[in-house]
Amino acid sequence: MTIVLNSLSQQARVVLCHLACLPSRGVEIPLLAHLTNKNENAMRSLLDECATLGSISIRNNKVQFVHDKPHAAALALIDPQEKPRLFAKIARNLEGLSTDYNFVRADMFLSAYQSDPDLLGPLEVVKAGKFLPLDDLDSTNQLVLVIAVRAARQAAASAALDLASKYLDGAAELWSFDTAEAWKQDPDLAMDFLTVTAEVALGRRAAASYTEKVGSQRSYFQHRFSLSSFSSDRIRPTYGTPDVYKA
Repeated sequence: MTIVLNSLSQQARVVLCHLACLPSRGVEIPLLAHLTNKNENAMRSLLDECATLGSISIRNNKVQFVHDKPHAAALALIDPQEKPRLFAKIARNLEGLSTDYNFVRADMFLSAYQSDPDLLGPLEVVKAGKFLPLDDLDSTNQLVLVIAVRAARQAAASAALDLASKYLDGAAELWSFDTAEAWKQDPDLAMDFLTVTAEVALGRRAAASYTEKVGSQRSYFQHRFSLSSFSSDRIRPTYGTPDVYKA
């Protein structure tokens, strides 16, 4: 499929590469035009070119890949060394848009860091076991930190605790809220970071406690009534006594 996409013009491939980095549910055409620095008419022309290969569908001013194969093929068009830079560029350009893109931005920034730590500056700011204060981070890194905490809060509000924990781990690589310097530098951010961390920890603890409780109760009843010996496909009527069933 990648070979097929390579038959497209260079500009059309650029469009597909950007589209491949965005949510698979579809992207508004004006937004895609904004991210690729093209006017909407030029974008529609390039999308029409892509559509001739059957790789994308366009409906109600939105565009998306028709299925996973062309999506994966478009991702494969991106030079691995350029992918972190592209992720960072798209994440920056999504600033100020719908909160629907909070997760996307956080994922892109953190992925860019993991792939190329030097791209966004010294994101790993631990020195001699101590986190640097916020002032020692450049503006880009502060942006990544705020986005990660914001995404964690949004995930926690949706009860996606594992996802929230992932974003908090990413934020913790940038900054620590448990130092006196942090509370002097940015008390609002420190409080937000602290509260969402506590919420996620309590939520995961409650979920684990509930699961453990259910598991222990299930084990008790299985032992008490030998429930494990029952199977629905072994339940059959006793002929001649229609109101009585036996295993």
